[in-house]
Formats: sequence, C-alpha cells, structure tokens
Amino acid sequence: VLQLVPTLAYKATDKLSIGFAPTFNFASLQAEPFTTNAPFASGAYASGMRGDKSLGVGAQFGIHYERDSWNYGASYKTEQWFQEFKINTPDGLGNPLTANLEHPAIASVGVGHEGANGFDWAAELRRIFYKSAKDWGPAPVFDGSGALHGFNMDSIWYVGVGVQYHWNRNLILRAGYAFAESPIKSDAVTYSADAPAIIEHHLSIGLTYALNKSLDLSGSLHYGF
Repeated sequence: VLQLVPTLAYKATDKLSIGFAPTFNFASLQAEPFTTNAPFASGAYASGMRGDKSLGVGAQFGIHYERDSWNYGASYKTEQWFQEFKINTPDGLGNPLTANLEHPAIASVGVGHEGANGFDWAAELRRIFYKSAKDWGPAPVFDGSGALHGFNMDSIWYVGVGVQYHWNRNLILRAGYAFAESPIKSDAVTYSADAPAIIEHHLSIGLTYALNKSLDLSGSLHYGF
C-alpha cells in the first residue's frame, strides 16, 4: 500500500491543536493460495500473484494538547475503503480472482515529555479494529463453491515507546520500539494462511534536520520482525 496523507492542522489556543487528514491509498494484493475464490476440481486454489492496482480512501482526525513540557494526543483513523481487488487469474469456475478488503480503523492515544537535557520521550497506545473490518473479523465460512469468506481475526492492542535526542540546533536523532498483539486466533490459523503479514515486534530509527527556520527534512527506517 502507498498512502498519501495531506494534513491540515488548526491551533485553536496556545495549548490546543486539532487536525484532519484525508487518506488516499494505492494498493495491490497478492496471495498464494488465493482462497477467497472457488478452488479447482482437484481442491487446489489458484495462485493470486498477478494483482491489479486498487484505489482506496479514508480519513484521520487528531487532537494535541501541550502543558509545560508535557504533550498529550489522540487520533482516530477510519477504515480505508478499497475498490474490489482483482487478480488476472481464473479460479476453479473460470471467474477472475477477486477480494473485498478494508484496512481496519485505528484509535490512538499518546503522551510525550520534552526533557531539559536534550532527550525527549514518548509513548502511545493503539487499538486496531480487525474484528469490525470487512472480511477480517467475521467467522470463516466456505460458500457453496468452496471459496473462503472471513478470517475470524480479533482486534488488537499496540504499544510503542520512543526517544529522541537533540544532537545540535539542527539535528534530532530518534529510535523506537513497538509491540503488537497477533489478531489470529489459535483456532483460525489455517484460515489465515492468506494473511501472514502479522508483525509483533517493531524497531525504528529516524532523524530530522532543520534546513532553515521554516523547513525541516525528516526520514525514518522501520523494521518489523
């Protein structure tokens, strides 16, 4: 998924800011085996490795409050609604492979502290709503053609912590760690074979460099185990 997030923020008071961001998504889907369509007479499912691109949209809302050296925030990211994903391969009935998936909604709260010694830290807690997302949450059901619908996934908690260091007036260095629960239930592992991208441990590093008083350049690297 490639996601574009143009963001608008409004400073309501000296301490309180609110923000809004529409989200525009450009995605492709690949899966092997592709179980959401009918299998062949042998019982094998088609390989869905030739996916077309699909467009999606959503939105994000946020609020931020500052008090002395402390910062508090919360946000809500809606489900990301996608066009039907299509794969240029026939299933067991000769129909093109298709899937209707939405990225789950995410609610977040966070707190941060600006230290006097150049070190700042932050922590956040997220709830990712797989349970209510299309096809992720419903119980697995095979229809009359043998196609699978639903992955029986649970909503999960995600917690992250990070620290940044002001190296000098222009350069800030960052590092972070996060842990996410797995949404896959023990009795639904087989049905989740098409959704293996479940990452529990995350590490990240990043930096910001101030090019001038009004323009910063930021970059980050994120690794999921």
